[in-house]
Amino acid sequence: MKKWLLPIAIFLAVGSLIFGGLLKPIDRALTDLRFRVLEREASQTLVVVKVDSPSLQALNGWPWPREYHGALVDQLLAAGATQIAFTIEFSASSTPSSDAAFAAALERSNGTVILPSFLRESVPGEPNSERVEINPLELFGQFTTQGNANIGTGQDSVGRSQLPSDGLYPTSMAVMLAAIDRPVFNGEYFIDFSIDTDSIPQISYADILTGNFDVPDIAGKKIIVGATADELGDRHAVPNGKILPGPILQALAYESLIQERTIQESDIVLTLSIALILSLLFHWYFRAISWQRAAIVGFFSLALIQGLAVIVQATLPTSLNTAAWMAVIILIFAAELIREIETQAVEIIHEKMVNTNRAVMINSVFEGSFEGIVVTDADGKIEFANASAAEILGLDPGQMTGSSLDGILPQPGNPIFADEPKAIQEVDNHVTSHHVPVELELAPDTDTDHPVVVELILSESQLPERASNARKTTPSRQINVYKLRDITERKQTEKAIKEATIQALEANRAKSEFLANMSHELRTPLNAIIGFSEIIGTEQLGPVGTQKYTEYANDIESSGHHLLAVINDILDISKVESGTYRLSEELFDLGQILMTCQQIIAGTIANLPKKATCVIDDNIPLIYADPRLIRQIAINLLSNAVKFTAPDGLITLHAFLNKEGRPTIEVTDDGIGIEEHIIPELTKPFYQVEGALARSHGGAGLGLALVASHVKMHDGTLDIQSSPNNGTKVTINLPKSRLRPGAVLNADGDGDRSGNGNGPVSAIA
Repeated sequence: MKKWLLPIAIFLAVGSLIFGGLLKPIDRALTDLRFRVLEREASQTLVVVKVDSPSLQALNGWPWPREYHGALVDQLLAAGATQIAFTIEFSASSTPSSDAAFAAALERSNGTVILPSFLRESVPGEPNSERVEINPLELFGQFTTQGNANIGTGQDSVGRSQLPSDGLYPTSMAVMLAAIDRPVFNGEYFIDFSIDTDSIPQISYADILTGNFDVPDIAGKKIIVGATADELGDRHAVPNGKILPGPILQALAYESLIQERTIQESDIVLTLSIALILSLLFHWYFRAISWQRAAIVGFFSLALIQGLAVIVQATLPTSLNTAAWMAVIILIFAAELIREIETQAVEIIHEKMVNTNRAVMINSVFEGSFEGIVVTDADGKIEFANASAAEILGLDPGQMTGSSLDGILPQPGNPIFADEPKAIQEVDNHVTSHHVPVELELAPDTDTDHPVVVELILSESQLPERASNARKTTPSRQINVYKLRDITERKQTEKAIKEATIQALEANRAKSEFLANMSHELRTPLNAIIGFSEIIGTEQLGPVGTQKYTEYANDIESSGHHLLAVINDILDISKVESGTYRLSEELFDLGQILMTCQQIIAGTIANLPKKATCVIDDNIPLIYADPRLIRQIAINLLSNAVKFTAPDGLITLHAFLNKEGRPTIEVTDDGIGIEEHIIPELTKPFYQVEGALARSHGGAGLGLALVASHVKMHDGTLDIQSSPNNGTKVTINLPKSRLRPGAVLNADGDGDRSGNGNGPVSAIA
């Protein structure tokens, strides 16, 4: 309810103005203005006989003998006038002969003549004094009727109305002329001043006396006789800005009556009701729009109200009291404008506080930033610089502002920025150019004698300075923002890391080359050892003689084979690390390869209390890969499973297509398992889970490292799942692109070797 207090308060204030009569002058002025806009013709049923200046000259001044008036009455009646009304006062006597002549003429008129009566203050100059009715002489009154000729005036002394005919006042002369039988005028009524006075027929008094007129202009008409000459003084100010003589005003009153244009003011209840509706409506609407739109809507609403009032006054004899409605709209707009001004004032104060806080915060951030920030104008003159910038540039902080950066840092347009890509973005409608960082070497540090390396970012911005109401533009100026970061330590660190990386790569390359060379060097004597130990163990050249020698020879052969396998693994690892290993790909049956591997492992565990099974799904197409590496992958996984599977354990080799259609090799055992956090380390070369465990099970720690390398070379994935005492499951997923659905092997059992492993080959497909 609080938000409706304002419109209600404004309505009550406007209501007080209405009851206090303070809005009446405005309503009268608006009614008068509408009289000027509207215009209508007279009815042509009444003629004004003017006592004008030519008549005064022709009849030798004023006052005239009353026999002139008698003669005028006879002339008018003879011409066919139906009724004659005088606005000339006949309350005082003249010469007996003149009065008698006029009375005789009035008697002959048979009651068709109306003489005026006037209401005047008993004490002139006292508005509140008792009114006295001034009537014609009884000599004249016995043959005529009397009609009130007063014109109602307001405080502005403007004649607008006639007095009421309610019994307290004599019937007005206009009512008598209009022959209004019904008592409709119980109150004051306004004359319609939109009737054109020039359209009312007027004839000079002297012309009537001399017969210098056309009888048809008088016949059947009603006549008003009165003074129109300026020197006689019977003149009144009227609403349309004119000064009209009394008889013309009486004629307008008569025309208002017979044309039913007696203007009545709108009812006060209607005025207050509409004022209340407008106050609530415009209060709700003005709060929902900007004050600019509210001003436009308010202006057009005021114009619409006045247009409506003009239409009503032109159509109906009613004058709408629109001042109250206009006051409501204006006051509602003024109140909302004040509220908007107060709101904006609060916002401005808040924004000023925010800007102040932001400026303090930004200044704090700038001064506390480890990055150097320098702001210059378009000519390179420093406008702002923080302490970090002064430290980086080796300048005095107190002397930087106002000095020039020319010669210290490159300016916009410098060739150092010429080849740098530039990103353009719009910030607050001002285009800002951002250069990517560039590196500069400044003067050497005096302490370390090393050059200071900085990273520089230059931004060019256009800042608005002030708004111009005349030109509707916002002049701007260019500033350059330099952001500096001392990267000397970072560059030195990068240099050290680069040198260390190069050394590590060289060392690794040397290691790989050493391993490769040593592997080749070790193979030759090792082959001899294996060959000779085999000859001795099999006693090919004759019996050795002692059984132990034969056993020793077999042990030497077994150890030689083991050492050769280790050397081959090391050689493979060195080839992979050096990047010299190349796949020898061909088309083959994955199931056959895996079955061969299972048979090898089955022979290994023939004398052990362990079991190995192999399950090959029959829906696996031929694949295109390196069969030797695939075989080695399977054998290494099976060998690991055999090592770490307890007696009576089970090793399973399973090949199938997973749900994504990829060829999958899965080796599962129920052995000792390993802890989850160790799994990522298993594929590193020479890694041993436990020294004792490794020694108890043998091996150099290269099996899973080779598996991981061979799988990666085939673009496959390796997944190891294990937990202590729950066994281990190793899953190899090869790419689906290595499948060759529909392909067949050659007659010799080999696949087509023309492919490159990167997709189907047309000869196979």
